[in-house]
Amino acid sequence: MNLIKALSSLFAGKNDDNFLEFQHFRTLNLRGYGNGYPLSDTKGNKIHNIFRLNISGTTYQHIGKPPSKTIPKLRIADDLVLVPNPENKYDPQAVRVMTLEGNQIGWIPKNHLRKQQIFSRLMDGYEVFSCVANKGIGSKSGIPWCEIQVVLYATPTEPSLEDENPNSLSSFMLKLKEMRQQ
Repeated sequence: MNLIKALSSLFAGKNDDNFLEFQHFRTLNLRGYGNGYPLSDTKGNKIHNIFRLNISGTTYQHIGKPPSKTIPKLRIADDLVLVPNPENKYDPQAVRVMTLEGNQIGWIPKNHLRKQQIFSRLMDGYEVFSCVANKGIGSKSGIPWCEIQVVLYATPTEPSLEDENPNSLSSFMLKLKEMRQQ
């Protein structure tokens, strides 16, 4: 079964807008390669910021399979899809965290420092990258958790990390990674 048919059946009986939204924003989420992240987006914009965060909402049923069934099957470095959800009645800048197969595993936390930046980038049509950084099940609680890595790329108003801080350790590490890939 091809991916489109699988996604159509996953979203069947649910809001068709969710399926169309997922399909649209899936194209703005870059794919990694092995254990790495793209050093630039498809327009050649270099990295603006790299960070990790623990997602929220892993105990709730969302779109697709429950996170308790999906998160344990994820592997470190699995690509993810971030989908803004401006219709969310609790948070108009909500961002879903979904697998490539369309299963929602949680949310970018409502009060996370960079959530608004992620939301705005996606709504404005900029590309991002996200993948699984770590995951597990709480030993006492049995609740799944997932830490993700997010990479944001430079925009006309936000320069790349290398341009903003050319002598920083982060810029040096990015240059080193780029040399290793050549």
